[in-house]
Amino acid sequence: MTPKGARYLYWISIILLLGPLLPFRIENTYFPNQSQTLIAFTIDDGYTSWIESINPILEKFNLSITAFINDLDAVDRDLTWNDVEKLSKTGRWEFGWHSTNHPDLVRLTDKEEEDQISGFSESFIKHSLSRPETFCYPYGAYDFTTMLTTEKYFSAARTVNEGPNTVYWVQKHPMEIKVTRIYQDRDIDFYKDIVSENLNKGTFIVFYLHAVGEPVAGDIEITLKNFEELMEWLTKQNTQIVSFSQGLNEMRNRNYQMKRNIRFDNPLQRRYTSTLPIPSRYWELSFGLARFIGKYNPSIGDLYLKYNTFITSFILFSLLLCMYMSRPSRRRTKT
Repeated sequence: MTPKGARYLYWISIILLLGPLLPFRIENTYFPNQSQTLIAFTIDDGYTSWIESINPILEKFNLSITAFINDLDAVDRDLTWNDVEKLSKTGRWEFGWHSTNHPDLVRLTDKEEEDQISGFSESFIKHSLSRPETFCYPYGAYDFTTMLTTEKYFSAARTVNEGPNTVYWVQKHPMEIKVTRIYQDRDIDFYKDIVSENLNKGTFIVFYLHAVGEPVAGDIEITLKNFEELMEWLTKQNTQIVSFSQGLNEMRNRNYQMKRNIRFDNPLQRRYTSTLPIPSRYWELSFGLARFIGKYNPSIGDLYLKYNTFITSFILFSLLLCMYMSRPSRRRTKT
């Protein structure tokens, strides 16, 4: 390599390595034309408390909820199809699809995965339920191929990735709707703080749980008293509690303006994968690259995600090696 080429390689390596470690980031902020915060409660699987605890509270405050269910003839659940039909007739329950028998979709063949995602038809028609508009990934597991298949049958899909949904996110990434999970390690003030931080910002907050006052995998996610208190508190805020699909439709119809701003943060915040301490900024860039690849070629994008740790580590090592090998020589010629 010529000295000039080596200099170019050296500085390119420096920029790619150290650029993401600047103590600030440029972020996009979205300002929707409607500022009211939308809130949806979503529950998964099928538990006794849906009938005994949740439904009476919904009736008390005249609220709605979205439940994601499997084929109840194919899985072992406390809930039956007869229970689902009764809840559906109240007008407060919306039902989405959660796959036929709750497998890890990423581990299936493409044919098996599509059968699981599209298997709602016979069950919902048989039990006089409206066609589900939305899907929920079992175990929160999905990849680019899963999203592509889900998009063929549903208008949106719920993940277990945490965070509020901006109008931009809902409109651009409907197959990756984020949630705020309700579980035993969080008290009721945590959920109130999430809502308070997002008041009048036009975001869509999707709460996610399984049951109320009933053990789930040995733990009670939220007590009946706290759930009722949270519902009552929400009705007094400048929020609108909607079903999952209602919230999505409302967000799709909103317009927004985008502004860029600079936010200072810690660029060395670490995310540990295996034994490698790698700053989270590099992971964000890596997932961004995977998303870009997956948009055009889902199969390659899925492979990238599968071997993301190795690929990210290899890229960083290669950049360090290029920087070292192309560094300017400090030797001086004797005269």
